[in-house]
Amino acid sequence: MQSTDKISALAVSTVLILAAAVTPAQVSAPDLTHPSSAYKAPDADGFLQRWLILEPMDANGLTESAVQAAVQKEYFPDQFTAIPREIRGARLAIGSNAASMWWLNGQEVIGIYGDRPTVIDDGVSKRITLRRGPNIVRAAIVNGGGATDFCARFLDAKDKLVKDIAIHLGEVRQ
Repeated sequence: MQSTDKISALAVSTVLILAAAVTPAQVSAPDLTHPSSAYKAPDADGFLQRWLILEPMDANGLTESAVQAAVQKEYFPDQFTAIPREIRGARLAIGSNAASMWWLNGQEVIGIYGDRPTVIDDGVSKRITLRRGPNIVRAAIVNGGGATDFCARFLDAKDKLVKDIAIHLGEVRQ
């Protein structure tokens, strides 16, 4: 297979920090800023706003089996979502361009497949329990080409937004 035939997959974990080497001569984009705190609450619509984004990895298609084969390796342990209380009956609601798979504490909870645009709450997991304290959310986004994006939020047992959580990447470095 030629490298142009390969599809890039973007592995993701909770935390939106795009890391790149920046020299003094480079200027950062205005929407990419260093976080002022190690913790970040979801926004008013419940969306998780910080992500640690890893390098693209190869995938051989957008089908369920191709996506699962590409993303089964755990690349980023220790990325935590801190939950202040146990939340039973919660759901992870996601959207992605294109296919994606999502895990909570090592268990696959939702996957959407095929070439698709990002739609808010396009996929919603079965009922899950968010433990009090650290929970690990992991996602792999497989893009067939062009731009890619994704969104994720938690819903409670009544399908209301969960906002009283904090996303934690670790120590903030300036």
